[in-house]
Amino acid sequence: MITIPVYSTFQYHLKQSNSVFDLLNKEVIELYNILAPDDKAKIYSKDKILNRDGNVILEKGNDLFRVYDGEGQKICEAEFDEQGIVEGEAKIFNFEGTLIYDGDFANHQRNGQGVEYLYDRIKTKEGTWQDGELVDGVIYNVLLNDEETLFLEEPQFLYKSTHLFSATDNDNDLLVGHLKLNDGDYHIMQNSLRDAAEVLERYYEEM
Repeated sequence: MITIPVYSTFQYHLKQSNSVFDLLNKEVIELYNILAPDDKAKIYSKDKILNRDGNVILEKGNDLFRVYDGEGQKICEAEFDEQGIVEGEAKIFNFEGTLIYDGDFANHQRNGQGVEYLYDRIKTKEGTWQDGELVDGVIYNVLLNDEETLFLEEPQFLYKSTHLFSATDNDNDLLVGHLKLNDGDYHIMQNSLRDAAEVLERYYEEM
């Protein structure tokens, strides 16, 4: 039942399956059944896969795969092929189980509404995506030299730039703010501007 793209996309959740045999795709199962000695039981594919607690973590119906986390919350409902998600909705995680994207897919890419995250579910981008890129929405917590200028030519996220802020040196004059994106063009949201070092200090205090 499981295809390689489904498993590789949701490896963190599907590795919790109840049996290793659940992780075999149709072709491997057929090959095993052909080669297995007569005294070995045949393996049959399933339309549902359970975790060790007996909860459904994967099911397939109407050409859609549905993936669930350990608490039974649906994290994906999408069509897959050899390249991965063709179309649908999904929460995408890294190998450690950290959420990195939650939203729509089409044509194997982020298309539609979605949110991109860093660690600790810190939002970086939110809005409308087209062919894998955010085209309308907000880019959060970007470093700025001043009220009108980005720190670098491309947006640099505060929480990926902590090395710029020394615990013993608070003379950093950088600001942090959000960018409003419309049709690929952005402008700095003036009401979002804050002192970058203070924002980072507050973040560490709340951890």
